[in-house]
Amino acid sequence: MITNNNELIQKYCVFSLNQSHLTKMEVQPTQPQSTSTQITTAVPTATVATHTPNQPVASFVTYEEYTGGRLSCTPAETKTVPGTGPTPENPTAIGQSYYQIPLMYNFGTAEHRVLNDFLLEGCEMETQFGIQSKQAQQQQQKPGQATRMEHSIMSKFDMNNPQHIRFLETINQIHQGCGYILGQMKGSVKLYNFNAQMAEATGFKNPVYRPRDEVTGEPVAGRAPSMFFKLFSRGKPPLGEQTLFTGLDGKPISWTLMNTVEMKFIPLLSVKRIYIGGGKASLQLEMVSAIVTSIRPRNTNTRQMDTINRLNSARPELSDTVSAQLAKLTIDRQEQMLGNNSPVAPPANESGDQPTFAGIGGGNQKQLALPPIPSLNMQEFTASAPMRVPGAVNYAPQAPQGNYSPQMPQGNYAPQMPQGNYAPQMPQPNYAPQSGFAPGQVQPAYGQQAIQLS
Repeated sequence: MITNNNELIQKYCVFSLNQSHLTKMEVQPTQPQSTSTQITTAVPTATVATHTPNQPVASFVTYEEYTGGRLSCTPAETKTVPGTGPTPENPTAIGQSYYQIPLMYNFGTAEHRVLNDFLLEGCEMETQFGIQSKQAQQQQQKPGQATRMEHSIMSKFDMNNPQHIRFLETINQIHQGCGYILGQMKGSVKLYNFNAQMAEATGFKNPVYRPRDEVTGEPVAGRAPSMFFKLFSRGKPPLGEQTLFTGLDGKPISWTLMNTVEMKFIPLLSVKRIYIGGGKASLQLEMVSAIVTSIRPRNTNTRQMDTINRLNSARPELSDTVSAQLAKLTIDRQEQMLGNNSPVAPPANESGDQPTFAGIGGGNQKQLALPPIPSLNMQEFTASAPMRVPGAVNYAPQAPQGNYSPQMPQGNYAPQMPQGNYAPQMPQPNYAPQSGFAPGQVQPAYGQQAIQLS
């Protein structure tokens, strides 16, 4: 940390804007008591590297090398919320608007400024859930439009880890620097009541979430701060792009392997812009890429490794005993599952009665469901003589053509009779008026042939 007589030199960003672009941005020391609109940002401990025009320019800055004096921006922009502007049906509609302030970082020096996209590499973080996806909150979704999804990775800061503490301080410094920028432009973004000294209280959200007490509003002791690292997935293959995850060998890792996993990774964040909408502001970041240093299925790693090592040293035979017990238990469970899944034989016909269909046979014959009934070959029926079904009523000439008498118990007959095979093969001439029976004539007795079911 840069000090003078053991006192911190405080630095601030000073802007000079014209109508179209940012003409000047420099860092100068100021007195802490000079103005009330300036924010104190401590310069990190890391040494600021010098740059000459002949040296290559870095593409990103690490969390340890970040300095608030290099933070830069361009003038505020006015944007229209997609789907709320003029349409062919309503060309005079006024769309909903929001503002954004694009952020940049000076990778050069104060004399040789090199402004570029603000890319920040963090420390090694850990997630207990992997990639989480949810449906995006869309302002207005057109019919047939595909649902947009949002992807993120939630990580907690370990307050016992010095690297996590340092990374958290860097994020807070970026938030404070952006709060100062927002305070200088609050009129152009219509955030008139914003106060840089009370950034969060006046509408500028911090990307780090801290659990707070519902009564006092103070951070809850013992509860770690957390942060959602937003991922991106834009476009369609082969031109689409998304957050890139790689191993230590540089090879890409598929997103499908990072759901419900415990993973350690080093993120590279793009600090894109300050978003202002609905009377509030937020800092928009997204993860450009990450290096995966460890990955395993969720809930498969124990925290009792020290206890395991101690037991193996004191009781070495215990490991083999437990392994044998687990093997026996696995075999027993498999046999138990195979025994429960064996097919069950159908029940036998105890009475020995001829199986028949309900409503056709006599009263002594038992009804039998379809699955045990063998298939019927209706071609065995002959049309040489009229047929009579035992126990059924005589068929009158007034009966509907091709169907049985209305007195037939159709409700019980139809579900159990294979109608598709029976109806077309029924000897229709025996029941039709062409058989010689006229209305009013005495019907001769039908033949005594009965249906024999095989």
